[in-house]
Amino acid sequence: MALLRLVYLRHIVLDTGGALEYLEGQSIGIIPPGAKTKVYSIASAGQGDLADGTTVSLCVKRLVEVDKNHGEVEFSGPHAGHKVYRGVGSNYLCDLKPGDKVAVTGPTGKDLLLPEDPESKVLMLATGTGIAPFRGFLSSEFSGRTKGQHKGKFWLILGVAETSAILYPEELADYVTSDPERLRIDYALSREDKDEEGRKMYIQNKMRLCGDDIWSWLQDPKFHLYMCGLKAMESGVHEALADICSSHGGDWQKILTRMRKEGRYHAEVY
Repeated sequence: MALLRLVYLRHIVLDTGGALEYLEGQSIGIIPPGAKTKVYSIASAGQGDLADGTTVSLCVKRLVEVDKNHGEVEFSGPHAGHKVYRGVGSNYLCDLKPGDKVAVTGPTGKDLLLPEDPESKVLMLATGTGIAPFRGFLSSEFSGRTKGQHKGKFWLILGVAETSAILYPEELADYVTSDPERLRIDYALSREDKDEEGRKMYIQNKMRLCGDDIWSWLQDPKFHLYMCGLKAMESGVHEALADICSSHGGDWQKILTRMRKEGRYHAEVY
């Protein structure tokens, strides 16, 4: 089967009427008609994008696969003559119209909640829509719409293919401008940049370039590491951290074991 995979990204805001209380870093389940529950990370601060507790936002990757050779076909549009397979949950959400009712479960999840200690340093590693929970973090702390609870520093390293694929670019830039002493953002643009050895700039290679600063953060007993995105990123991230620690005379596995024991390592990959 010859498939053309098309991906579209959408920011979706659901009106809860104040009936859904949640924290940054949690998830909700969406139940499309006749289908199983689909879980999505919440992409807004706990008070929602309007800061009044009445909404919850999602960052959704809409997946469409087009079969160029077989099956029933689309009769109009750019893919006329080809069969189209649509991701159930993402396409249901992206096809919603204002006023449509949505069945929601949750919220669930405690692995990606912000640290209880307001002085903690927070390093966030994300690819693609894995930015969702971290947008919630940053919106809560830097948007000015809500009163953030943390005083520590935040650092986001976001991996995407190219500049045009960066999610919420203006918003993120505004957050950095609002408090550059507390927030740092680096982008790993795999189709645009290369590292010192000529390799594509995947998130793990960007981490190596920032190795001295990451090592410094790892020394802080209040440092928390968060990772969210494609499962394929996990092994590369750990390899990069092992290289960074080794180059500074440290042992990543020992540090990781301690961080896990102390609840300072948070990962959600899919």
